[in-house]
Amino acid sequence: MESVKGYLSLPTVDFYYEVAGEGEPLLLIHGIDSDCRMWDPQFFNFARYFKTIRFDLRGFGKTAMPAEEFQILDDVQQLLTGLGIENAHIIGYSYGGTIAPAFALKYPESVKSLTLAGAGMIGHTWSEEVSRYFVQFQESIKNNDFNEMMRLLCWKSIYGPKRKPEGLEEICGLLKEMFLPVVKRGHEGKPLSPGDSRGRLSSVKVPTLILVGELDFEDYHQIADFYHQNIPNSMKKIIPNAAHFMNIENPKLFNEEVLKFLK
Repeated sequence: MESVKGYLSLPTVDFYYEVAGEGEPLLLIHGIDSDCRMWDPQFFNFARYFKTIRFDLRGFGKTAMPAEEFQILDDVQQLLTGLGIENAHIIGYSYGGTIAPAFALKYPESVKSLTLAGAGMIGHTWSEEVSRYFVQFQESIKNNDFNEMMRLLCWKSIYGPKRKPEGLEEICGLLKEMFLPVVKRGHEGKPLSPGDSRGRLSSVKVPTLILVGELDFEDYHQIADFYHQNIPNSMKKIIPNAAHFMNIENPKLFNEEVLKFLK
């Protein structure tokens, strides 16, 4: 199967995107630790059944981040509009999973369903363990200590709190390939927060699948439970033998769960 690759020129930025397949549109939103390549185990698999779109957020992968203020929710809407898509199924990983429900609240007519994979949440009170990670990670960026930065990121995004940091070097290599250029490149853009959606989740009316890795931090299990308890038409599934990067670590089961839900 072939894909269409290119740039969508919007007034303030050119978004890199790829499209494959036919059928109902399915948009994949990556996390803040990655770019659209994180969807390699899903892209052509999902494209057998859906018109599947993946893209790089501003400042990630092949999309630049101009030095200006922007709202990521509006970016997603403009991307869909620019591609001639009226509405789509949305899958968001990690920060992409934070964006997805906020997007559904702001642009409900643009969303057919949501899949939140290891989703974050604006307003969540992070555990001491994860809060300490955030501080250490910011210090590694400030000190240009790229080795320490990637050690921390691999622990947080791949291994999780329950495993020794060994045995998943190939996935760590992909993470490094996606994230390190983002930090080294730097940017002056001013992203606006998608906002705290916690009190409005009951207004999300579309079917929603919530996925969390069995070995992920307890914070993400708590967040998944909160989404499940507050989004009316939702279901929650745990992906076994995987932590945060569940779609790469256990792609077979991840794909099966998502396709079963979407079909």
